[in-house]
Amino acid sequence: MDTAGVAVIGSGLIGRSWAMVFAAGGFKVKLYDIEQQQLTSALENIRKQIKELEKTGFLKGDLSAEQQLSLISICTDLKAAVEGATFIQECTPEDLELKKKIFGQLDLIVDDNVILSSSTSCLLPSKLFTGLKHVKQCIVSHPVNPPYFVPLVEIVPHPETDPSAVERTYALMKKIGQSPVKLNREVEGFVLNRLQYAVISEAWRLVDFLTAAVVQMLVWNLWLIFCLQIHVNQEKNKNHSSSTALPARLIVWMKHSQQKRAFVDFADVVHRSCVAMSGENTFTERMVLVLVTRMLVCNPNAV
Repeated sequence: MDTAGVAVIGSGLIGRSWAMVFAAGGFKVKLYDIEQQQLTSALENIRKQIKELEKTGFLKGDLSAEQQLSLISICTDLKAAVEGATFIQECTPEDLELKKKIFGQLDLIVDDNVILSSSTSCLLPSKLFTGLKHVKQCIVSHPVNPPYFVPLVEIVPHPETDPSAVERTYALMKKIGQSPVKLNREVEGFVLNRLQYAVISEAWRLVDFLTAAVVQMLVWNLWLIFCLQIHVNQEKNKNHSSSTALPARLIVWMKHSQQKRAFVDFADVVHRSCVAMSGENTFTERMVLVLVTRMLVCNPNAV
């Protein structure tokens, strides 16, 4: 186990996943949030996930589930949460003013050796950190959701970030089993998002030109990729989704809006097969239904 401490600010999906990653790497983790009930639920969710991962053989790291769980504690006091931490990973909602407020508070209580890192997926470091006393220690460590299963991390410095902070962050990410990529400077959207948006944009352009049969083939292949990519996520994240009411309502809406029956049937098959696979409304199901709905809205005369 590592004697160094890590603080994770925010106990939502990303914060919980980061806590698990750091604990798997042997670090003591303090998980902070403003509400005790939120933290209690988060810790219970983490316990269930780690136990299930150990049971199925997918637990990361060399420590047992109980050893990893013993490294994670919860805290509603920000100063107490970051005490003794050498690395702070912020995971609050994607709201610029909220994040600036959090980093402003952290700036007043940390020393000159702590790295202040944000999980933001799109906010530029120059917008987050400019004006902070400890700006040289600030950096963005942008994960792919969820970081426990997708190890890629973009490390994006502020123009004033000290190179040593970049190297320390890179070394830490490698140590806990992630696959960090260093950006030399900030860029709008970072690299990962820009690549993803380019692929998605081209996919929508293709939909406008493809025949219905090819469109259906494309969607089925996308669905298969989603299933393969997040099969483990479905097993470990059983309480992540809501009930099956959402896809059911989508199918009813498509039927009553007199959209093409082939797509309605397709969505119904996706819904039933996903439920059979996992017994709940999964991330895969939501993504495919969003894709199908987008096709119907953008190109109702595809067939």
